[in-house]
Amino acid sequence: MQGHDFQGLFGRRKLLWQTRWGFYCLGIDELCPIGAVLSVDDSPAHSMISKQTDASFFSLESNWGWRVAGQDSIIEEIVPALGEHVVRLLSRSAENWTAISTHPSPALLQFAARMGIACICPPPELCDWLNDKANFLTAVAEIGLPRLNGCWVRLSEMSYADLHKHVGASFAAQLPRGCSGSGTFFVGCEDDYVQLAADRGNALMWVVPDVGDLSLNVNAIATDRGTAVGYPSVQLARVTRLCRNRGQYCGNDYAATAGLERQIVEAVVVQTARIGEWLASLGYCGLFGLDFVVDNGCNQVYAVDLNPRWQGSTWLLGQAQRELGRLPLPVAEVGYRMGLLSAAEVLRNSDEFLSPVWVSQFALRSQEPGWSTIGSAVEPGIYSFADGVGGPRPTLRLRDLENDAEFLLVGVPRADLKIAPGGHMLRVCSRGPVYDLARARLLARAEHAARQLYLSLALTVAEPPNGNNSRRQTSGDIAESSNQCHQSARNIPD
Repeated sequence: MQGHDFQGLFGRRKLLWQTRWGFYCLGIDELCPIGAVLSVDDSPAHSMISKQTDASFFSLESNWGWRVAGQDSIIEEIVPALGEHVVRLLSRSAENWTAISTHPSPALLQFAARMGIACICPPPELCDWLNDKANFLTAVAEIGLPRLNGCWVRLSEMSYADLHKHVGASFAAQLPRGCSGSGTFFVGCEDDYVQLAADRGNALMWVVPDVGDLSLNVNAIATDRGTAVGYPSVQLARVTRLCRNRGQYCGNDYAATAGLERQIVEAVVVQTARIGEWLASLGYCGLFGLDFVVDNGCNQVYAVDLNPRWQGSTWLLGQAQRELGRLPLPVAEVGYRMGLLSAAEVLRNSDEFLSPVWVSQFALRSQEPGWSTIGSAVEPGIYSFADGVGGPRPTLRLRDLENDAEFLLVGVPRADLKIAPGGHMLRVCSRGPVYDLARARLLARAEHAARQLYLSLALTVAEPPNGNNSRRQTSGDIAESSNQCHQSARNIPD
């Protein structure tokens, strides 16, 4: 099934689309009847999408005026804060609406039940179980996939010398739960270890050898008939221009995947298919993502993180596939979850899902030590950055990029928005690669664009936001809650 054949399947249905970032609907908005978008972020890009699609946008940030660093749990605050607006929207024709969330969302499920409309989202209880790294890593070993030689430890109970013997001088330490790299820490020497032990010494952590900077990400759909695997992307790692800490999510480069050895990509596809079968056996059918690391000494590929939800890379893959006239993988998932496409119909498109796409993106994050305010608005659209930051061509479509020298900006924040340290400010997309695989850094043109954009946002020092809503879960809270969740082994939920 081609993308243009998909639209007629919906009839009179409209979609109430809940997501972390409003621009995630790009790439599916031309094929799916999105009537309203509920998002955490607010952006002038929403107005542009609304004019093209007639979709209404509702966001938390338009009420709050501030943005925290990556926390998927914040999605649960959308419905309590914005539900009354949605009630008015649905009041005349609730029977035509279906609610969809890109992330697990008990709040949306409960709201949809009250409104009497269908709701599709990843199963919250099962996803909570899957988000515990211990459960995923145990499954990786049980289904016979390669796993890094690691151990669960509390750093306060071991010395650097002890761990050096087990996993080597350089290693990664991960909390059982995390988001966008927030629970991953890298240790390269004893000084690093002492500092991490002082901050996270009592938390249970998964410690594995640091095998190098090459990390891959993949999107896939688990069905009861098999797994549809999308084209993998290279994840941007250790890019100091973009993020404060190594391991923090800062982009995906699908174009760079072409520079990898074929055996690496094939290993990712094979392992993803196996993990998809395991997920389906638990009752998880739908879109999921995986992060892999590649041992630079032997090219062995290891699955290290499972994301039972949409990822930061999902929307970009979908829009790129749409521009090529294919059925986008995330659109196929919508059709499958809504019963418009069978598993067999989804799997019939497997070759197209796996075909290369020549796009990339990087995320620009705040590098400031404390809270900051966006001092100057940067409009969404296409820029060249050849002579600074000039006015953009007002478009949000990848197809309007004319060459590798141009960049598409989406998700841009409004002026006066407060940003937390390390907060994600915007995405910068390219029709070509932005990442230098050999040197694990941005290509010169992308680094120039990042520098120009950061200066243009004119960040100024800000006081942390006040009020009840300003209390967000810190990394320390995440460590403690992860530790509590990991105290006892749990059975796979029915």
